[in-house]
Amino acid sequence: MLSKLRPAKTRIARSFWSAGCILLVYHLWCLGCPLFRGESLVQSAEMYGSLVMNFHLGLTVVSDLARVGLYSALFLLREVFQYAHRDVLAVFKLPLLMRATLYLVLFYGIAWFGNFNGQDFIYFQF
Repeated sequence: MLSKLRPAKTRIARSFWSAGCILLVYHLWCLGCPLFRGESLVQSAEMYGSLVMNFHLGLTVVSDLARVGLYSALFLLREVFQYAHRDVLAVFKLPLLMRATLYLVLFYGIAWFGNFNGQDFIYFQF
């Protein structure tokens, strides 16, 4: 069905179309998660109800999002650096001291921002 709804031929329109399709699939997957996580259909229905009727962001959620955002920004900066140099190996071509500093920041970022208590999760791959 989506194949018949092609965007204009411009590059920017195709980029927005691809991003929109990815977001649509992701949100459809998120809506399907309670079906697999619930022990019964009643519990799944309660999960859907709490998403709609009882949704709130506590301080722990906001602080977790801030931590994830800050740490993700480090990787985003690395990607922007690689894109600006038009070389995926640009980080490896940095001087040794800069490269070591980058890797230490990333390592300690994992150690500091990491969540090391075990939690159940659903693995999904596009």
